[in-house]
Amino acid sequence: MAFDTEGFAVIPGRYGQIEWFDGTDLAVYTGRPRLFAKLWAIPGVRRHQTGDTEMRAVFPPEALQLVVGVIKARRRRTLSSDDARRRGFKPTLRAASGP
Repeated sequence: MAFDTEGFAVIPGRYGQIEWFDGTDLAVYTGRPRLFAKLWAIPGVRRHQTGDTEMRAVFPPEALQLVVGVIKARRRRTLSSDDARRRGFKPTLRAASGP
């Protein structure tokens, strides 16, 4: 999960992103016109703003899994430091700003 410039949670996907909308609903944004019809076909998804090449729709949390499937959002794997050491990854050296 990432955060936008205002600090709201955003779930990035390959073809768009899921955003916080209000206390009850979520919003999906995509700049892929071919996905508009697929998103609107999901039960509960309502058009909010539609342009020529981008769209934002509002949907209830119950439809989250279907929306995630359309925009190809998924969890990124994280690797703990213990697992990294076990797999043989070397620690990253960071440049210091001072002498």
